Parts: sequence; C-alpha cells; structure tokens
Amino acid sequence: MPDKTPLTHPILNSPWDEPSRHWTLDPSTNLATDVLADGRRKSTGRNIMPRPRNRNEQAVLWDSAGQPMERINRLREIIGDWRTSGYPGASTRTLQLLEYWSSDQPAIRPFFCQREALETAIWLNEAGEHHDLYTWRGIDGELDEENGAWNDDIPRLAFKMATGSGKTVVMAMLMIWHAVNRSMPRDFLIIAPNLTVKDRLAELRSDHPEWLLPQLTPI
Repeated sequence: MPDKTPLTHPILNSPWDEPSRHWTLDPSTNLATDVLADGRRKSTGRNIMPRPRNRNEQAVLWDSAGQPMERINRLREIIGDWRTSGYPGASTRTLQLLEYWSSDQPAIRPFFCQREALETAIWLNEAGEHHDLYTWRGIDGELDEENGAWNDDIPRLAFKMATGSGKTVVMAMLMIWHAVNRSMPRDFLIIAPNLTVKDRLAELRSDHPEWLLPQLTPI
C-alpha cells in the first residue's frame, strides 16, 4: 500500500499558491486514485447541458464526460504566463491591486483560486488586448460566438468555483477593481437565487458590520 493516499493526504497544496501536485482520477469513475502526479490537474468534467437550439428545434442534452475543457486550460496557461510576466497591459491601479492581493497584507488574504478568477476577468476585459492582441482577439471571438449561441448575444462570463472557496470575496474584489479604474462602471447589480444566498451577500453592503471591501482594499 502506498505511503500516501487520497484518504491519508487529501490536501496536497496551499490554498494561497497554484496547485503543484494532484491525485490522478480514474476516468471510469472520476474518483481519485493512489497515483500522485506533478503539476495542476487539467480541467475536465462531466457536463450535461442543453445544446444551443434553433427556433424550431427542441433543446437536446449532451454529455461530455471526461472531455478536456480546452478553453479553460488554455486560459489558465495564458493567465499563468501573464502573471509570471508581471501583468503587462494592466493599468497602474489594477497592478497595485493585483500585487496587494498576492501579498500577505490584506485583512482577508485571497486564495489562489480567488486571485485567478480576478486575473482572468482583468485579462479578458482590460489587459489582454494590450498584453497579446492576437491571442486576446481569438479568445474574445470564441466567447462572442458562445454567447451568441447560448445567451441570445448577452455577454456573460462565469467563474466556476467550489463551494466554500469564497465567491463573495471574489465579488468584492471585482467591485474594488471597477471602483479604482475610472474607465469602469461604478454601479453593480447583484442577483441572488434565494434568501439564504442574499443573506450571505450582505457583506458586500457598506452598512454591514463586516463589510468586505475595506478588508480587501489597500490603505
């Protein structure tokens, strides 16, 4: 029996750093095996969702079990290179925020997954066209096509994060990023699916005793 297994060592990485090791998954069950691999696990998944439909066609469910999510993996590489290069193309204010959030100074120190979500949003909406115009145009065009097929041309970006990984903190970070850049909108619409989630999002309000924004903003 191996010295280490997913049961004895379920946590392999620090939440503040990019994952450097992972347990490989059994493709038939999607459960962790005893095989430890270097690097970050590629994004794959089992997605059951409706295909885009034409006006006279009914939506059909499709199953992409085990298929790599190529765009996500490609974006991870792009964002990783951008991060390593020092965030070229970001505004001065944005750069200050990114450096602050990656330090141990904030009252709430953002996890790596939270920072990566922000970095992705910033690269797609602010810095990408200045960092690597050709690559950014390709990604932006793909997202436009997806939104046209699935969202009636309404531009939407989603960041898939695990339960408990701090999505409310990410929302606060997005608001701060917009607030410090004059070219960004200053008004925010937050939609909650139910009262429980609405209560959890109350920390985004300035009248809440544990208002998140000051805890994530450089002094």
